[in-house]
Amino acid sequence: MSDSAGAVPDVTGQTVDEQTVQSVSTEAPSAPKLPLVEFESFSWSEEKYKVKIYIDMEDADKIAEESIRFNWTDDSLDLRVDQNGKTYVFEIDALFDKVKEIQFKKK
Repeated sequence: MSDSAGAVPDVTGQTVDEQTVQSVSTEAPSAPKLPLVEFESFSWSEEKYKVKIYIDMEDADKIAEESIRFNWTDDSLDLRVDQNGKTYVFEIDALFDKVKEIQFKKK
């Protein structure tokens, strides 16, 4: 084992740089995942250039925008809303045309 400044032994007895040890040990733990639940009341329609999703959810106008997430590929999309200790999910697996952008409104 070396006595070089700034180096510390790791669990295997090998010497590693102190900065590496600090960066590994200061990582924040990942947030716990919320249980996934499908929306109970929804409808959707698809046109050539638009997909409209209507979801009935209590206090929808009070949901924080950072709690609403869209993930999509060229031909699918998935909407997730974190609310009341759950992640509500709506998925469409095969769309008519390619998804180019997502916009949403809360009412």
